[in-house]
Amino acid sequence: MRESGGYREIWVLSWPAMLAQMLVSTGSLVDIAMVGRLGPHAVAAVGYASQFFNLAQAMLFAIGTACVALMARAIGAGDRPRARVALADSLVVSFGTALLFLAIILAAPRWYLRGLGAEPEVIDAAIPYLVLVLLATIFLAISTTLESALRAELERIAHGRGKRLGAFKSDGQCAGAIGAESDGRGLDVEGGD
Repeated sequence: MRESGGYREIWVLSWPAMLAQMLVSTGSLVDIAMVGRLGPHAVAAVGYASQFFNLAQAMLFAIGTACVALMARAIGAGDRPRARVALADSLVVSFGTALLFLAIILAAPRWYLRGLGAEPEVIDAAIPYLVLVLLATIFLAISTTLESALRAELERIAHGRGKRLGAFKSDGQCAGAIGAESDGRGLDVEGGD
């Protein structure tokens, strides 16, 4: 037997991830549209660089999934400190993964692009764009993790349990980092609603 409200909960929990995925994918489409007038080498350069970004994105979304799971588990258990630690740890792992990926690829970008079969002209055009999109993965790491933390919080809201949870103490002191709830207020950790 199906519980009532299941469809609504699915939408409440999935819309942030759907929006994030759509925005990231739209960015790649806009890039191709902008450079399409510059010729086939420019389009190929964007295509090659985008593959590295997609790889980084997949890794970061996996970390975000772990963040949701760990935070939701802590929220469900009513363990606020554990949820804060899960968020902080997820931010460190995500940021570190983005930096490591950036360092590995940018240590030898010509070698990687040549290995994918890119022509020398395409490689020359791809490297500046590759640097730009890989630097953007640092911001993607942070935003993906914070979006995942908000999804964990939305799960709590959808189930109507407990007090608001996040990484800001009631006295305003930062205990981590997180955005704002849909009502525009900061997420409270120490105090009540």
